[in-house]
Amino acid sequence: MLIILCFPSITFSQDWNTGGNVLGPLDRLGANNGQPVTVITDGDPHLRLMDSGNITVNTYTYNRNGFLGLSQDPTFFNLGLQSPFTQLHLNGNNPNGFPEQLGFRDWMRYGILFTHNQDMMYVGPRRIGDDVTDAVIAWGDNSITSQNGPDNLTFNWSTGTGPGILEVARMTSEGHTGIGTLFSNDDQPVWALEVWDDSSDPQLRLTYDYGPINDLYTDLQTSNLGHFHVIPTGNMAVGFDPTEGLPTEKLDVEGTARLRIMPGLTPDALITGIQQTEVGDYALDYLEFTGNDTDFLAGDGTWVNGDDLCEWNEIDNGGSADLVMGYVGACNEGRVGVGLDVPTGKFHSFQANTADGLNTNARIETIGGNEINSIWVSANADAGTAISRGVRVESQGVATQSTNHGVTARVVAGEKVIGVLGQAQSGTDHTIGVAGLALGGTPGNQFVGVYGEGLIAGWFAGPVWTNAPVINVSDATFKENVSDEVPGLETVLQISPKRYNFKTEEYPSFNFPETVQYGVMAQELQEIAPDLVTQAEKPTLTDPDTGEVISEGMEHLGVNYTAMIPMLIKATQEQQSIIDNQQQQINELMSMVEACCQSDVKSMDNSEFEIQMEEKFKSELQQNYPNPFQFTTRINYSIGCACSAQIMVYNQMGEIVDVIFEGQASPGDYSVEWNATNVSSGIYYYALTVDGVEMVKKAIKL
Repeated sequence: MLIILCFPSITFSQDWNTGGNVLGPLDRLGANNGQPVTVITDGDPHLRLMDSGNITVNTYTYNRNGFLGLSQDPTFFNLGLQSPFTQLHLNGNNPNGFPEQLGFRDWMRYGILFTHNQDMMYVGPRRIGDDVTDAVIAWGDNSITSQNGPDNLTFNWSTGTGPGILEVARMTSEGHTGIGTLFSNDDQPVWALEVWDDSSDPQLRLTYDYGPINDLYTDLQTSNLGHFHVIPTGNMAVGFDPTEGLPTEKLDVEGTARLRIMPGLTPDALITGIQQTEVGDYALDYLEFTGNDTDFLAGDGTWVNGDDLCEWNEIDNGGSADLVMGYVGACNEGRVGVGLDVPTGKFHSFQANTADGLNTNARIETIGGNEINSIWVSANADAGTAISRGVRVESQGVATQSTNHGVTARVVAGEKVIGVLGQAQSGTDHTIGVAGLALGGTPGNQFVGVYGEGLIAGWFAGPVWTNAPVINVSDATFKENVSDEVPGLETVLQISPKRYNFKTEEYPSFNFPETVQYGVMAQELQEIAPDLVTQAEKPTLTDPDTGEVISEGMEHLGVNYTAMIPMLIKATQEQQSIIDNQQQQINELMSMVEACCQSDVKSMDNSEFEIQMEEKFKSELQQNYPNPFQFTTRINYSIGCACSAQIMVYNQMGEIVDVIFEGQASPGDYSVEWNATNVSSGIYYYALTVDGVEMVKKAIKL
């Protein structure tokens, strides 16, 4: 049955008698004035149908024509245009006197809205695009962590006449879904999907085909001890591609697997196969290591003591014995050979490699410990020893070999790491910590005695001597952001050179020279040219055996004297430009004097000539203000005669960058403004020329 209620511009009224209470009329209030249709019961509104009018909810403004509100709380309709919010708005009790608005969205106005207990729930459509619509259930405004929360979406089942209900599932504001009857506000699901059941039955079943019989499924279960059970009707496959076939065992793994520490075992155990505990019951078989480093695994799967079977071949050599591993034959007295039958040293290992790739004759590794030495070599000379070498390394290559290293030292990680430490002490003739020689190469090829690479390629605590030129890498290939903006004469004139001596006794580990030195103070230079000063640190060197400090380290400032060369070149160029300009001015002045003497002096007496020259030299050029400046500066000057005059601005190279004034001028005081917004920062010179007499001042733009 379909019931349609229409509310035209007429009024309905009816008296109902219910338990002695008289309910008010149902009428249409202001049909043409945008007012709602209101049902009045017990003198208070409980139902309202909107005719027209806008509403603003949670910053969203829209027309609510045709919206119907139903509430058991009359105050729901005492809030003016605040309710109803949607086409059907059902309102319960709200402790704060008004329905919840937080979480409301503009698209919710076409569905059903439930507001109660200062919370909200929406059921209805959400438009995504043309003919694209989602069905939405939205709820709550308080999360799990909120003081007033949580507000969850729960699925409940109830039966009988009692007040209790049974919750079967819930979803939290965190996006976690719990399935089961045990969740509560104190026990929330903590993962995206959590199944909770305290019975002995599996918590999850995956079914392939459901029917009254022969349905295929796999059950998943977590026991009360936290054990994970997979109960398949078929076989369980891991890493298996079903298009390649079917798993043939209860557990069929395609690929590798890993077993961590097995119960009752140390981490050092060897899996050797399977063992049968009873009929139809098998477990992985394992073999624990004995802890004896000389034991080895025999062919029967047992450990055998290496002291009994791993013997060296003892060779008699005239009363002395040589040990030769794997070889029998003549050998030298008291020597050990590996890979050969005639060792030439106390230990001699030989390997002839024919295969490509990595070939290593001997490899020694040491792991762990407070102080470790993979190899400790000691050569203690006596009085008759001519040469004593701790380590001698020879690596002989061929002409076509790409790389041939005598020694490669590689140290990785640690608080202080040193690739090679060369230490020489108490030499009576000369003492050299590290000597690098590159000899016998083809002329024209590269020879490098010592090659250092790193953030600090080399550190020398003491004078460095060389009989060859020091070449710096300066190829344009390696450079970017190249410009001509190099500090010049202005900066160089501020640098104060010093004569000094080093504090050799106070800082002995630096090995400073005791002779007189010439240079600059880094702290002073840092104020003038900070790019030339670098924070440095001399490393502390310690004895590798005793840990005793050999050379103290210290943080200090260093100066890049090489970088000062371009500054000196730039300053020289600027100074030469000034000299050239001044020489040109002198030449022009001399030409004017000569011309004046040849012409004007002949036609005037000395008094008239002196008056004209005095008037010209009464002209004055004042210092610009402000100076230094950023954009504009003012130049004041005076003209002492009716003469031709001009004011021009030059850069440090003597090039004209601006003409401020040029023409005839009468005697008097003048002021002009120079707008320098179109020129770069730097030092400029402005000149006033009056009938060939020039006056120059310097201006600095920031």
